[in-house]
Amino acid sequence: MVPGRQASNYLSQLRHIAYPADEKSEVIKRAIENGTTLEIVYLKPNDEKSRSVIKPETVGEMEYPGKSYLGIRAFCLKRNEERVFRVDRILEMGQA
Repeated sequence: MVPGRQASNYLSQLRHIAYPADEKSEVIKRAIENGTTLEIVYLKPNDEKSRSVIKPETVGEMEYPGKSYLGIRAFCLKRNEERVFRVDRILEMGQA
């Protein structure tokens, strides 16, 4: 292993935290207020994990064909488009 890479990986892991559900909204709201981006690890409906950098715009109750959920409307830098993410599917998040 390259010296320094191990430390870099460790610091990267510290940046991303698996927040309890009730704290996720607060982290997202702070990012919206500060205009900052978040890097998230997201669990897709097919149980595949993906990593994205997003700029949150709103967080709150949303609805998808008859089901309510807590969601984030955000600009996704990976896809270069506005997307909606379910908060309960965010496994980890941190400042990008």
